[in-house]
Amino acid sequence: VDASKALTARDHFHPRWYIRCVMYLVAFLHTKHRVTFRAAALILICASFLFTCFVGNMVDPIKVPETLKTVFSRFEIKDNFVVNPTCFRCHYVLEPDVVSDTFCPECNAEVFGAAWQTADNTARVQKRKPQLVSPVQLLSEGLKDFFRRPGMVAAVNSWKHRTVVEGELKCMQDAAVWKTIKDANGHSFFFGPGVDEEIRLGVSFSLDWYARSKSSFASSGSSGAMSF
Repeated sequence: VDASKALTARDHFHPRWYIRCVMYLVAFLHTKHRVTFRAAALILICASFLFTCFVGNMVDPIKVPETLKTVFSRFEIKDNFVVNPTCFRCHYVLEPDVVSDTFCPECNAEVFGAAWQTADNTARVQKRKPQLVSPVQLLSEGLKDFFRRPGMVAAVNSWKHRTVVEGELKCMQDAAVWKTIKDANGHSFFFGPGVDEEIRLGVSFSLDWYARSKSSFASSGSSGAMSF
């Protein structure tokens, strides 16, 4: 990549190198160490205050991003899931683009909360947010990202070549369901015709029985997993 083009791309994030450093820092802390959005915003706000206290060349009239969401937007980092409004009463999941006056089609509860106001230097803007949301990613979309990683095809096919000891249960492939489940034609799904030409996957679903912030029964955030 030409050096001038690389510099131009970085200037698109922010024209000041020292502010870009802080942006890189909060993005790294969140993605690698799970630092929260609120903590990242606090770092950005404090950095903005400190920069304004300096004199000389450090004085910068260009606004410093104050939220992690803004940083991700500048870096063009997008989530691998869609946030869907969800009914707080019956947990019916709606489409992400529904209007703010939508009522739940199942129980007729109001999906969005009351309007609230935020003030800036020029105007007051009203917003309505869903009372409950659900991050949703289709399994098909997750598999696309999964198989983009090098070596994943060989990894998911490795079970076809492993040695199985009768009576020992060491992994999912040793269980009775894996050995007996049928495909649409009545053949063994994992051992029937065409298995060598296709990728056959077993999917595990993790079930959260308790909210970690409200329950002491699952301090790790998940009570267990079940395989179907």
